[in-house]
Amino acid sequence: MERLQLADASFPVQLFHRAPCSVDVADRLVQENGIQMESWGPFAEGKNNILHNTLLKSIADNHGRSIAQVVIRWLTQRGIVAIPKSVRKERMAENFDVFDFELSAGEMSSIATLDTGTSSFFDHRDPATVKWLSEAQRPTQAAMVERLAHTRRHMKRPIPFCLLLLLSMCAQRTMPPPANPHADHAAAPPTNWAKQALERSPRHGEWVNVKAGNRTVSAFVVYPEVKGKATSVVVIHEIFGMSDWVQMEADELAAAGYIAIAPDLLSGMGPKGGGTGDFADGNAVGKAIRDLPPDQITSDLNAVADYVAKLPAANGRVAVAGFCWGGGQAFRFATNRPSLAAAFVFYGTGPEPESIAKINAPVYGFYAGNDARVGATVPKTQELMKAAGKTYDVVTYEGAGHGFMRAGDAPPPSSDADEKTKEAYAGNRKARDTAWVRWKGVLEKL
Repeated sequence: MERLQLADASFPVQLFHRAPCSVDVADRLVQENGIQMESWGPFAEGKNNILHNTLLKSIADNHGRSIAQVVIRWLTQRGIVAIPKSVRKERMAENFDVFDFELSAGEMSSIATLDTGTSSFFDHRDPATVKWLSEAQRPTQAAMVERLAHTRRHMKRPIPFCLLLLLSMCAQRTMPPPANPHADHAAAPPTNWAKQALERSPRHGEWVNVKAGNRTVSAFVVYPEVKGKATSVVVIHEIFGMSDWVQMEADELAAAGYIAIAPDLLSGMGPKGGGTGDFADGNAVGKAIRDLPPDQITSDLNAVADYVAKLPAANGRVAVAGFCWGGGQAFRFATNRPSLAAAFVFYGTGPEPESIAKINAPVYGFYAGNDARVGATVPKTQELMKAAGKTYDVVTYEGAGHGFMRAGDAPPPSSDADEKTKEAYAGNRKARDTAWVRWKGVLEKL
């Protein structure tokens, strides 16, 4: 790292050649040393098929944005200056349009898992690369001024030189990252389609506190507009924790005539004693969910199921549904609560083989054809469930990817999106719609 001090301006220029290290280590080094990181190739020149990554596509669909916007937003929320390059006017506008939505802590964490720990361009440990970097010449003041003048001369509509210099200074000046990297944008209302759908809903939804032993679980409850008492569904969130989409899904269940309750299983686990929203660091929420004690999860879910079953508007029948990580937890909950009316597992893995014998409720699996990570586990689970004499009704939705219920809820991609993106959305949307018909059909028979 080097510093360059100009005679007529006071701003440090720090040249930081990042060694291959994990995202969390890089962030810590930046904060501890007051380094302003810049990303000069945020899309890695399209390497590793990044602009078609299924995880990034799922998150982009959740916000009604493009993958490129999600990448830039991820960098921005980490306090990194993203410098995307494009010659297309519409792409430039899209790259700037990233300040009116916010990635959740869970989404930040899941994107960080894509870090391979190696450079997409060259190996920092290679002796030849190290020699080349060490011999790089730092620019002189005269060279920088000449570079700015050259830029100004070749612009179609030249701008004042002093403004060009100021822009260069602002882009390069170093400032310590704020405690909250996205604090400057905290007041901007997010344009989240799931949040907007909730705000338009005519149904009554409320947050309640449910006692679970010595814990208090925060849960979102939505009531249907029906005359009689209704069946209840416990909705278990994804690895992203409590989100607007999970709440929207609960509202959609209420629209279908069921009481839905979605607990935040990170309640009380945040650094300030809160839940999912209490985690400012993207990696923290993923680690917290990973480290949740299984017995605590079971206790929380039992407490929430007991609470909703006893509501005056409830008929006492309780089912469970979960998505992604929550899908696996829904399957596991069926091994711990014999009274469940049904378990709906959306792209989640099965429980431990020795616990399958304890399942009483029928289990309905909803899986994606383009999700080998989870799909490869299904045949073995089918074999174990069949051997134990349990009901395990599986449907795989071809053309859909992991997370298709959320991805299919999202608005369609823009008209100028590439064909692969459009096809992925069509597959997820079809799977989502078909799965809803099946899901409501089973619920009606409970």
